Amino acid sequence: MSWQTITLTVPEELKDAIVGEFSSDGIAGVWERDLPSREDDAVELVLYFEPGHPPPLVDARVGRVFERNGYDRPSVAVGRQEKEDWTREWRKGFTSFSVGTRFQAVPSWEDPSVAKERIPIRIDPGLAFGTGTHETTRLVLEVLESLEPADQIVLDLGTGSAILSIGAVKLGHSSVIGCDIDSDAVQVARQNVRRNDSNVSVFVGSVDAIATRSVRLVLANITADVIGLLLPDISRVMEVGGAAVFSGILDTQADAVRREISAAGFVVQLQRTLGEWAVMSARRSA
Repeated sequence: MSWQTITLTVPEELKDAIVGEFSSDGIAGVWERDLPSREDDAVELVLYFEPGHPPPLVDARVGRVFERNGYDRPSVAVGRQEKEDWTREWRKGFTSFSVGTRFQAVPSWEDPSVAKERIPIRIDPGLAFGTGTHETTRLVLEVLESLEPADQIVLDLGTGSAILSIGAVKLGHSSVIGCDIDSDAVQVARQNVRRNDSNVSVFVGSVDAIATRSVRLVLANITADVIGLLLPDISRVMEVGGAAVFSGILDTQADAVRREISAAGFVVQLQRTLGEWAVMSARRSA
């Protein structure tokens, strides 16, 4: 199988705007690579989409983002990449790094020393996405650090590589479930769970498979449009007084998402941004 891809060189300040432009087209993942040969801050950006689902009007949409920010239209390549090839390429540029105040993300093929105050998460995305490098994942992990560990179920919705599930276990949450509609992601998530000796149950599916009022904490690092679609079920499965952390939200979408979250029976208690991305932590009201 192969990913549908969009590849372009983009100024650092436009990375999030380009990702946001295509967020409603079902981005499966984002990869960026520094370009040391260039004197500016531009990076090579690759957007991945599921096989058979290329986004429409790519050149025109990218061009509009660049032009409204004062840049000339770039060259854009639309193509395909075999999943196995992506995995090999991705490994070339991934190394250990700190996340939040307590975590250290460590590639499964490396064995670096980890400072004693850091909690290692040994991760290999395989054919899934989610390494902790993206702002949305960093934001959720930072909020997760601030929450009291739950004695009841934590649901990692759209778990990907399971980095959030593993982080929740390592912070003391006792019962963690991860789910993803991508069977490849679930396979990778299970491998990462075993790699970290973490007690996480992972299944192929979504929140509609979860029992009503059974979840104390939901981690939803997905996209703004998917959050809107899943909010009724997220609200249904939440215990009264339980918490949800919503991410994958562009800051330009934050006000609308906040209104949706409030209408679904949540009280937003925290909102934070990193780059052009926002995270919200909310409590389920009575």
